[in-house]
Amino acid sequence: MGLMLALELKVDIHQLLLDAISRGVILAYAGREVVRLLPPLVIDAMEIRKVLGVLEAVVGLEEKRRVG
Repeated sequence: MGLMLALELKVDIHQLLLDAISRGVILAYAGREVVRLLPPLVIDAMEIRKVLGVLEAVVGLEEKRRVG
C-alpha cells in the first residue's frame, strides 16, 4: 500500500506521458485525460522536486502545443 494521486486534465495526455518518459519520469495512464502518480513510500525531497519539475515542464509544453 502507498500513495496514489491523480490529475485530471482537459487534454489527451498521450504526448504528455511520452514527454515525461523522455525526461526520466514515468507517469501512469489512468484514462484519456487522467495522469496517475504512484510514488514509492521511500521517495525523498530531491526526487519529489524532480518529478514536479518534469510535470511542470511537460504540462507547459502541452499548453504551448494547444495555443499554437
